[in-house]
Amino acid sequence: MGNWSANLSTWFVAAVATLLIWTWAADRTRETRELKGTISFRSSDPKQHFVDPMKPFVVTLLVKASPASIDRIQTLLDETLLIPSGTAGFPSATGSYNVMLADALNNVQQIIATDATILTSRPESAKVVIGDLTSTQFPLVAKISLAEYESASINPAVVVVTLPTLAMEAMKNLQVEAVVDTKDLSTGKNNAPATLRLPESVGVKPDQVSFFPNEVNVTFTLRRKRDNINLATVPLQIAASPTDLKGFDITFQQDGGVLRDVVLIGPADALKDIETGKFAVAAIVPLNSGDLGSKVAKKAISNWILPPGVSVESVAGKQIVNLEIALKIEPRATVPIVPDAEVEPPLPAPKGP
Repeated sequence: MGNWSANLSTWFVAAVATLLIWTWAADRTRETRELKGTISFRSSDPKQHFVDPMKPFVVTLLVKASPASIDRIQTLLDETLLIPSGTAGFPSATGSYNVMLADALNNVQQIIATDATILTSRPESAKVVIGDLTSTQFPLVAKISLAEYESASINPAVVVVTLPTLAMEAMKNLQVEAVVDTKDLSTGKNNAPATLRLPESVGVKPDQVSFFPNEVNVTFTLRRKRDNINLATVPLQIAASPTDLKGFDITFQQDGGVLRDVVLIGPADALKDIETGKFAVAAIVPLNSGDLGSKVAKKAISNWILPPGVSVESVAGKQIVNLEIALKIEPRATVPIVPDAEVEPPLPAPKGP
């Protein structure tokens, strides 16, 4: 019995010593290296929540690991390493968080499966928002650009849209847009696939929205294609009563009184007149006596000076919806009226002798 106990004790000591030696050797073979790549946040329940930002971003990590683990982590970074919500350091509940990246990455299963430790990260942290999603049916409206058309119908006529819950109010009374590109289409009847999008006025990022089904077809009769041009600048003009304007100085706060990157669509001959300078385009900002008296800071464009058949497609890359212009309105200083100096009439000329 004594010999058995002694042998067991010897075996146990040897096993512990071997483990310590193995741990020491493994630690000695770990190296510290700087790795660079991309990471991205993801919701663990994408049907219920969205994550912002969703797009990958670049990080630089200081990693301590064996050579094999370092190679593995570099591969993960090259392919974009995902941090799902619910990971320690990145909660899954709705809210806004400042996520410490090294801590969160050390709790990602793919990192835990290695012998690596993320020592530091540049940037050190990232601001992440988790928001609720809502799914609702919306009708569709055809958006067929650069074309004169008629009899547009969409199949299917409604889609289920999953979007941030906070955007639901902005979508009230609006429709999902089914956008058709007519570039490769011929005149006559067409049945074309469409890209789905929300109106820009809703202000939702495309990666926060999904559609089901995500493909629809638009059937319509194409009468004539229209051309487009891009104007680097379009001047702004004030429309007001000359009587009201007499007492005020008005300055455009908008890029020195011009709109930039204005896309116009319309008949080719009308657009050519604009390009050659035969027709001068302008955007009109209306002001009434109330606007001037209250020194209104912003006013929407009410009209455009355009040739017949020409319309505005976008300004600075965005569709125009009640485009507001920043103004500075100041009462004009009154110039005091100085009466003319009195001048004595000249003496009559003397009469002859």
